[in-house]
Amino acid sequence: MIVAVNPYHLTTREAPAMASALLARRVVTLLPAPGGRKGAEGIPSYVEFTRSWQWSLPLWRAGVLSADLAGDGPASDMLAVHDTIRREDEYGCLRTFLQDDICDDERAYLSRLAADLLRAGPNPGFAIPVAAAVDRFAGRHRLLVARPVATSLAQRAEEPLCSPVFAVMVPLLVQADAERILHARAVMDDALQPLRDALEDLGAGDDPKDGVADVKAAAAEYAALFERRRAEVLDGHEDDDVRAIETPVTISGVLHGVDVVLRSSARAAGSVTRPSDARGTALASPHATGRVLSLVIKPLGAKR
Repeated sequence: MIVAVNPYHLTTREAPAMASALLARRVVTLLPAPGGRKGAEGIPSYVEFTRSWQWSLPLWRAGVLSADLAGDGPASDMLAVHDTIRREDEYGCLRTFLQDDICDDERAYLSRLAADLLRAGPNPGFAIPVAAAVDRFAGRHRLLVARPVATSLAQRAEEPLCSPVFAVMVPLLVQADAERILHARAVMDDALQPLRDALEDLGAGDDPKDGVADVKAAAAEYAALFERRRAEVLDGHEDDDVRAIETPVTISGVLHGVDVVLRSSARAAGSVTRPSDARGTALASPHATGRVLSLVIKPLGAKR
């Protein structure tokens, strides 16, 4: 099971990134330097951004985290998303958010995207293309996508465009350093493998609901084994750089089109800029095809 994760969640260590780092065989994210780091040399915001990801270095070294699959990464989809917004009328209300100059100036792109990744509140001119690029990449490779619980207007606008498939609750590390995550992966490996297989089969199948029973059975087996091995998972955590926190997490599988971010963002923007037209905004896109199974990660006690 390979899961695509939005780089904003990796920077802030949000639940989708932390859950994926433990559950998935491999996690792919968007690295803001698709052509390598050479073009980023001397850019202060990019240097600061790379420091914010220092905590995750053991995961990259272990092959858990990566920026591509066989040379194809989600960063290559960002410019395509920009082009879609510029060309297609149904996304016209999003054009005011675009950072047009980044298409022609790589250093401007790296500087401004890196700076935005470090901000608590992302600029929609970057956040929308990044999220849409991750979905497009996942759809192309039939990967799963990890998502947070909807909080923003655009995220809530996604919900009517998604079809619920399943929901399970499992214990996960929602806060931990990278070494603790790697340790937990090793301790729980025999229970993680069936759950990964079941989720992967669900995402790859023609009718995802056919595999729901297998996912629920594998999740129950994992949860029971985690309870028995909790002490082993947390052994020595007092010496960790980051306090390890384990909590029950609801994982809800939802099926949606690869263009759901653009459609929901256009719907949300339309509700603000043109309230009378909001109901009909971007209900369908004839230009984007494919689907994605997303895992919505909700820790116990999280809002909504």
